[in-house]
Amino acid sequence: MISNQGTATVRCEIKKPDGIKEVLTCNVTIHNKPKFFNNQLMAHALGGYNGNKYNNTEEALINSINNGFNFVEVDMTLTSDNKLVCSHGWDKATCEATGIKYTGQTPTYKEFMSWKIQGKYRTIDAKTVIDYMRRYPDLLLEIDLKKFNANKTKLMIEQLVDICEGDKTILDRILMQFT
Repeated sequence: MISNQGTATVRCEIKKPDGIKEVLTCNVTIHNKPKFFNNQLMAHALGGYNGNKYNNTEEALINSINNGFNFVEVDMTLTSDNKLVCSHGWDKATCEATGIKYTGQTPTYKEFMSWKIQGKYRTIDAKTVIDYMRRYPDLLLEIDLKKFNANKTKLMIEQLVDICEGDKTILDRILMQFT
């Protein structure tokens, strides 16, 4: 566990354009430990639900909150019409794991929101997750934004800020991850 004050070493492994891996490290001074690091556990993909992983569903989020989780991770990606939704993606393995028919195509927002994960659980968009953050002021969110080019990544971040209406009390409870 990181203390509220002191130093920590940050380690990052990068792959350079020539394919060579390099490890970068730096020491950082911690003045005030972020709330995220007070938690021992995090509910991944809004929390497993009824034995299913990678849910990213509203039912999973509600279940996590009801079971005392205040730190949840959610996967977010864009639909074909550039709407930010909660999904691990549209690849074959993800579709099979969530019970969605694999088509090889990125769905529209309307299509995605009509889907049922495992045939019964509601899909969820970024706005709905942020609405839960408004209702639950202790809810902390780690957002795993799926990899896109710089313009799409910028679009996703701008949408998040817009959905939060620039509210620092919400934005300060969001930790971003890019995979």
